[in-house]
Amino acid sequence: MTDVLLGLQRDFPGYRIWQESHGERKRFVARRIVASTRPHSVVTADPDELRDALSAQNDLEQVP
Repeated sequence: MTDVLLGLQRDFPGYRIWQESHGERKRFVARRIVASTRPHSVVTADPDELRDALSAQNDLEQVP
């Protein structure tokens, strides 16, 4: 497991996050654990894009 993957898992405990490999291609997958969490899932090869997608929703949920 990579440090990047461990960091994502630590920072987003509401998601099951893992890395898949298909030949030479690797991608990160995040799937919600609780039904009310949004987004349902994110799939990307870029860990920064995954972090941005999950962070954006967290920011929206914190607005009163």
